[in-house]
Amino acid sequence: GYRITGAIAYCYGVTAWTYDHQKPGFSKQLAIFHKSNGVHGDNLKLHQQAWKKGVDKAYLECCNMKMRGSKMDPDALKVVLRYFSNNKIDDLYYMIYKATLDKISVWSHVERNSFRRTVEKGCIYNY
Repeated sequence: GYRITGAIAYCYGVTAWTYDHQKPGFSKQLAIFHKSNGVHGDNLKLHQQAWKKGVDKAYLECCNMKMRGSKMDPDALKVVLRYFSNNKIDDLYYMIYKATLDKISVWSHVERNSFRRTVEKGCIYNY
């Protein structure tokens, strides 16, 4: 649950950072998704906290250039990420999501599938 929310937030965070947007707040579509699955009250607050941690981690890694061990200048990384995603925000989000999915091999099969289904059901970048 919370790791999935944090991972989705990380993807949002990298995407927002790349396009010089402000840090994204909790995804409206993800909130609707959670509420429709019975997540309310304190559990929803924990998802919102996981979201904030995921976004903050993305910004910290991008700004400090620890992302994938890169020594590249942050502004140059933005250009590269935009280039590889054809300068399309949704394409970049999906590219970061796919890279994250490949990276989370330590997650259980259920968590990986849940992450995949959540993103592919429409919890896409909707800044």
